[in-house]
Amino acid sequence: MDQRLIEIETKIAYQDKLLEELNGVVYQQQIKVDELEKMVKELQKKIGDDINGAHVVPPHY
Repeated sequence: MDQRLIEIETKIAYQDKLLEELNGVVYQQQIKVDELEKMVKELQKKIGDDINGAHVVPPHY
């Protein structure tokens, strides 16, 4: 019975460690997703500005 309890406690300890590691990975991925979303919004704005600017006739015409 004691050996079985030790095995269960060991498995729980490994699962806790794995859960902490996975939580860290998810956190880092969320940071990266946030950065990428910001970059996409900036690119969309820039492309929109470029497209809107392309339809303007230059002043020398």
